[in-house]
Amino acid sequence: MDIQKNAEARASAEHLFRPGFAALRQDIKDFVERCIDSEEVRS
Repeated sequence: MDIQKNAEARASAEHLFRPGFAALRQDIKDFVERCIDSEEVRS
């Protein structure tokens, strides 16, 4: 029973946080791509 409750709590937490995580991942991806671009420009 506790495992089921933990799974439900985790699922609801992921549902709440997913939009923020998706935005954060996109920000990180953009940042990394900018870093790579600037490295290529320098070399």
